Amino acid sequence: LMVMLGIGVKVATLPVGALGVGIGVDYALYILSVMLARLRAGHPLAGSWKLRRWQAIAADGTTMEPFGSGVHGRILYAADGHMGGFLMHPDWPASNERLPNPAFIAYSGRWTTAGDRVAHHIDIAAIPGWVGIVLERRFTVDGDRLQLVAAPDGSGNAHQLDFERRERDAA
Repeated sequence: LMVMLGIGVKVATLPVGALGVGIGVDYALYILSVMLARLRAGHPLAGSWKLRRWQAIAADGTTMEPFGSGVHGRILYAADGHMGGFLMHPDWPASNERLPNPAFIAYSGRWTTAGDRVAHHIDIAAIPGWVGIVLERRFTVDGDRLQLVAAPDGSGNAHQLDFERRERDAA
């Protein structure tokens, strides 16, 4: 525009041009964030989910429940792209030497999806080695049921987590 108007770049005009570009970029990022929030608001993952079951599945098909049948857990997917996940052993925080380490797992960050995969981009975690990593899970949503399946871990176990949508007034 400045070229078409015959205005050259000078010390006096450079800040004006930089300000114009900055405002344009800032507005474009704002529009993008609003669009993404509106898209995620309609996403089937968006909301609060209560854990119903967590199973580790070995390569031979045998299953076990890492924290037992009374495990507590929540996963939250916010429309603005943030998420948080929490798993707690039913006997935590009791001082019990027999509890697995860790007996409480918590992390948060941003979430993105691609097809039937959700990626958790972790920026806060109770397990220090998880900060900065991406945990990818395959997901299926069937009404008020969510299933997340993680690829096999270092011990060869895949992890399947079954959730139920938690409504605002539900316990």
